[in-house]
Amino acid sequence: MADLIHAIQPILVYRRDAAAMLATSEQRIIALVKDGYLTERYPDSKPRYLVTELQEYASSLPTERR
Repeated sequence: MADLIHAIQPILVYRRDAAAMLATSEQRIIALVKDGYLTERYPDSKPRYLVTELQEYASSLPTERR
């Protein structure tokens, strides 16, 4: 039965949480939606974003070389 216990992770997050996940501002999240990089779910109420989509976008960002 212990195999059935999993850590619960959110599927959708609000804009503030999405900004925190990407270490950016809420305005930048809005710009990413307008540019087509992210998709808003439920835009009529409080917009939410898929965690997997945020993780995909974050992994595709170039890393800074020093």
